[in-house]
Amino acid sequence: MSSNPSQENNRTLIQNFERVLFEDKSIYLELEAFEKIIEHYRNKQKWDRALIACEWAIEQHPFSIEPKQAKLEILVHTDRVSEAILLADDLIGAYSYEKDFLFFIEGLYSALGYFQKSIDLLEKILEEDSESEEAHFRIGFSYQSSGNYQEAIIHYRKTIELNASQEHAVYELNYCLDILGELPNAFGFYDEFVNKDPYSYFAWYNLGLFHGKMNEYGKALQAFDYATMIKEDFDLAYIEMGHTYMDMKNYVDAQKTYTQALEYCEEDPDLYCCLGACYEKQEDYESAVINYKAAIKLEQEWEDAWYGVGACLFAQQKWYEALYFFKKAAQINPQNEIFWIAVADSEFNLGNVVNSIEAYSQAEKVCTTNARLWLNWSKLYYEQGDEIQALELIREGIGECPENASLHYRAVAYTLSMGNYQEAMDELEIALTLNYEAHKELYEFFPRLESQKALYKIIEQFKNR
Repeated sequence: MSSNPSQENNRTLIQNFERVLFEDKSIYLELEAFEKIIEHYRNKQKWDRALIACEWAIEQHPFSIEPKQAKLEILVHTDRVSEAILLADDLIGAYSYEKDFLFFIEGLYSALGYFQKSIDLLEKILEEDSESEEAHFRIGFSYQSSGNYQEAIIHYRKTIELNASQEHAVYELNYCLDILGELPNAFGFYDEFVNKDPYSYFAWYNLGLFHGKMNEYGKALQAFDYATMIKEDFDLAYIEMGHTYMDMKNYVDAQKTYTQALEYCEEDPDLYCCLGACYEKQEDYESAVINYKAAIKLEQEWEDAWYGVGACLFAQQKWYEALYFFKKAAQINPQNEIFWIAVADSEFNLGNVVNSIEAYSQAEKVCTTNARLWLNWSKLYYEQGDEIQALELIREGIGECPENASLHYRAVAYTLSMGNYQEAMDELEIALTLNYEAHKELYEFFPRLESQKALYKIIEQFKNR
């Protein structure tokens, strides 16, 4: 079987480079050859050699941006932040006419948390091009990231004025307005675009996003519908209509609009996951799994799809099958505590207590403010007869999530089971104050009717008080 000529050439190139490197000699190469060498070492994660290749390329091709950009990326990737910042600062003056390169450097500043540097650089870009929507959007994002929402709003609005189809600016603007409590006052801003151009489908779309953020679902649906009347194949509007129906718990219509969106856009794993969620909510698990697997087929590393299949199998008590998909989701994104909790729940249902505890511990390392972690983890010990450890975990959970009523109700259940009535009543008062309706959760732990009646009388006394 003959080897690929291109691969053979690359192999020879790398071998020659390493030979010269080993012999401490120099070699002249075209820029394209250096780019192949740098890419090879990056793929192999041989960062030191990649940097040497960058240095040689910069020395031999001093007017080329590419090796400098590659060096910056490698410095950031290897946490040599101070070196990266110094190099970026030096390059700004030399390449002030290269807008794309300046945006690249700005992206590094922003990613590293140097938001003022990012803003200063973007302001320089605006001095040359005051109508740059990308510069305004990025300034808005930097202000937002540094907590200055008022300034962010100014630049997001300017972005939308320059380009009404900049949907990301609309999302971020609505978020900032919501944070400051100013969202209700924004109707006029969006309505103005519709009045200026009633046939602008993006103007109606943006108005729909505003109403959706305000939980005015009927008005949101109407605005999205107008957008699709103007542009029949406007997939974004159909997708947002689907999201709105999901918020309204109208899963049948959500399914219809997501399906319609698929007719007008490229196949998208996220859209298939949305469809899967519609079917899952309707307990049509077979159809849900088909759509989740369609997402996986498009993108093997789509974590939500793997989790979605697992959730459908779990709902059907197919613990072993579900475990495989939950583990895959956790493998793709080990920083998502929900995946680890799902792994733990599956292991517990399979009787693998030790594995379950390990998975809950992993979830705790990732996030301690998910109440479901403490509820499920403590229940494992409770069902094993270790009420002391169960209560200890719930108390730890309350320390992390003091406003979560379910944790306090669970503390009531455990302390009552242990005979600590006064402590149980103290916890019950807190729980009822936080969420009276959630008291029904207690009945799961006291299935006997007599116990439920006694609890109900105590709860009614608190309510009347």
